Amino acid sequence: MKFRGFTVLVALVITGLLAYGLWNVAVEPFRNVVGLGSFISMFAALGVALGMDFEYMRTAINARVTAGFFFALFLVVNVLFAFYSASTVVYIVVMGVLLAVFVGIVNGVLTTRQ
Repeated sequence: MKFRGFTVLVALVITGLLAYGLWNVAVEPFRNVVGLGSFISMFAALGVALGMDFEYMRTAINARVTAGFFFALFLVVNVLFAFYSASTVVYIVVMGVLLAVFVGIVNGVLTTRQ
């Protein structure tokens, strides 16, 4: 497993622009939390999907499909939270659980060595 520098940079720019857009449409007391949370969560998923090379083809496919699914899930959840503001605690708990599940699944995929 190794990182590809240019595609990690592309993932960084894409998630930065998406997070900025969500920051602009979010409700005022909730803007900074949604902006930072959406950047962290979507960059984690898109960084795995675009910015990593894997040793085995099956591992690459499983990791990229999982990362793509969670990127779409993170995007939908962040858009929902940006438009329909809930409490900050609810946002942090929901995004934290989703991010932990994503990291756990990707870690499981990467350690199977297929």
